Amino acid sequence: MSPQSRYLSLYIFLAIAVVSLVISFKINTWLETVVLAVVIVILTVLTKSIWEPAHQGATNVRLNSLKVAATAVALQPWWKPLLNSVSKPFFNKLPPPANSPEAPSIAVLVFLTLVILIVNYYLQDRTAMGKHPTPIEKEFPEKSYQDRLKAFCNYFADDIRKIDRENRWNPDAYIPLEAEVEVQSGNKRLRKVTDLLNAIRSDKKSRVFLVLGDPGSGKSVALRKLCLELFQESEKTGKVPLYINLKEWRSERPWTEDSPPTVEELQQFVVDNLIGRGDYYTNEFVRAAFDKMLLHGRFFIILDSFDEIPAVLDEQENSWLIDKLSDITHRFLCGATQSRGLLASRFFRKPTSKFDVKTTLEIRPLTENKIIKLLQKSLSYDQSLVRRIFKERQEFVPIARNPFTATLISSYAQDHDNNLPQNQADLYASYIERNLEASMDRIQKNQLTKEKVIKFSIDVSDMMLTSQTSGLEASISELKARFPNYPVEKVIDVLKYARLGRLGSGDENQFSFVHRRFNEYFVVRR
Repeated sequence: MSPQSRYLSLYIFLAIAVVSLVISFKINTWLETVVLAVVIVILTVLTKSIWEPAHQGATNVRLNSLKVAATAVALQPWWKPLLNSVSKPFFNKLPPPANSPEAPSIAVLVFLTLVILIVNYYLQDRTAMGKHPTPIEKEFPEKSYQDRLKAFCNYFADDIRKIDRENRWNPDAYIPLEAEVEVQSGNKRLRKVTDLLNAIRSDKKSRVFLVLGDPGSGKSVALRKLCLELFQESEKTGKVPLYINLKEWRSERPWTEDSPPTVEELQQFVVDNLIGRGDYYTNEFVRAAFDKMLLHGRFFIILDSFDEIPAVLDEQENSWLIDKLSDITHRFLCGATQSRGLLASRFFRKPTSKFDVKTTLEIRPLTENKIIKLLQKSLSYDQSLVRRIFKERQEFVPIARNPFTATLISSYAQDHDNNLPQNQADLYASYIERNLEASMDRIQKNQLTKEKVIKFSIDVSDMMLTSQTSGLEASISELKARFPNYPVEKVIDVLKYARLGRLGSGDENQFSFVHRRFNEYFVVRR
């Protein structure tokens, strides 16, 4: 329905409502007229989406329900006597009404309102991204577009599952995270604690979100899970989620205050990232449709790891670069385009106020109940482990409030009869030793030793955290040039097999450890 048709329908409805109220006031009591007015107001509110852009199918149902209601209100002087005469034999034992027997049937109007309420309730848009106001076939009339879009969604949903596997994450082990949600409304800031993903899914008004959390708090895991859930509703909403990890953003030129990063560079990185992860068919689709989809609000863009952008790693929190990157990410996510998005970061080196966001979600530490639920997912779980953590070794409670280190505790306990280590460093050492020990066949096949794999990991971690160019990822070619004495490809093959490292799917084969905490652990061991 065009905007003109919507406005015309609204005017006709209001005219009918006014005439009906005048007629009711003439022939009925003032109380009945008030009831009729309330019914009209309720019907107007229930069908407000008719006057707003909406998908044609749901709009038609709402419009038809409104037509029925308006017709019933307008024609009540004619159907009222007939209804009363038909119903009289069934209610002849009841006392006659105090007003005229020709009074409008308030019960019928109430019933009609309830029916329309139920219809509109079940027609609500319950998707997280919200249905796009324009049918997808109108903006993209090409016959093959929807098939290619579906193939694109399936491919990148599989890509996210691949990342989860490489990071050794099992969807069944997911523990819902609580977040403190801060929403700015005018000059007020309202705070509440709720489930992180539900908070994002239920908020269709915010154009952009900011998610903050400590290292290992589960940000990336939760956002990849959100992305997979959004893929499942893409066919219904006409929108597509994109998961982009900003730690892979390497600028081809040095950024300076005189020549800072730009929105165009960020957009080009996103396109290049998708192409690097895609295949021939998805890349063809990205090149043909990305700009138009972005402009028309067809994307929900999830930008992860703002604080791990390689150029940011050596910057102070008050750096001009962080301030500028905050500005361009905000303009990219909700600038001239109609798309929506989300930016995730740790608290340290988080975006500045230039990332002008109205909704901020801060991930809270795990509660005691959630710690227990996470530990219970271990195959070797025993109640004695909970007793040791919360009563005998309470110094481990703060450590267990972090999902990443809680998982390491569970892994350590599984190998040590539900006992706890002497310190936190032992958690990492035990986990790494266990994974490498389970990978001995691969180590021997590559003619390596555990000691050499660990030494390589220490050297690479030191390079990543001290180099101004590599960041937390490094290409195979860069590592070969930097460490000619190591069989780089063989060592990385072992680290991948042991689920300690991963390779990006792009042409450059960027290597990274599965979690930044492993980088930090290996550097400390140097």
